[in-house]
Amino acid sequence: LLSLRKQDIVPALNGWRDEPFAVRKSFSSPPELIVERAAAVLFGVPAYGVFLNGYTCEGDNSKPTHVWVGTRASTKATWPSRKDSLAAGGLAAGMQAKQAMINECQEEAGIPHDMLTENLKAVSAVSYTGYNEDMWGLKRDVLFCFDLQLPHDFRPTPVDGEMDSFEKIPIL
Repeated sequence: LLSLRKQDIVPALNGWRDEPFAVRKSFSSPPELIVERAAAVLFGVPAYGVFLNGYTCEGDNSKPTHVWVGTRASTKATWPSRKDSLAAGGLAAGMQAKQAMINECQEEAGIPHDMLTENLKAVSAVSYTGYNEDMWGLKRDVLFCFDLQLPHDFRPTPVDGEMDSFEKIPIL
């Protein structure tokens, strides 16, 4: 993989992150192989990640009234400048989903740890299959989804450079 990356002949490897991804038969099975995250699409193996729905309940409403949406940094290797959830990320080899979600929330949106330990809820998993952007590999993703109710006056802040900005959008 390093040789292919140096030769710059496989577009999927342009998104190299130095992040280990486990190749396994199922999420709970032991890793058969550890590969660079950007290379997972070349093997057609599932890549696991986390995804946050950050929302507020405003006024007298006990149901969500607004959702926070991020805009990815223009320098991101994948989907630059596109809309995204409040926080999301890949699940590195050996990382548990909840801890990965906590890390991404703090790193991408500056969400304080105490808000996360009190309100973060695992809600579902979503899986999908398609080709990656450069059509060089099969993208099979499983996203562990979390909900987080935030105070109406909380404002996410880009911390690690992966997001450019955030906006709160009313739910109609």
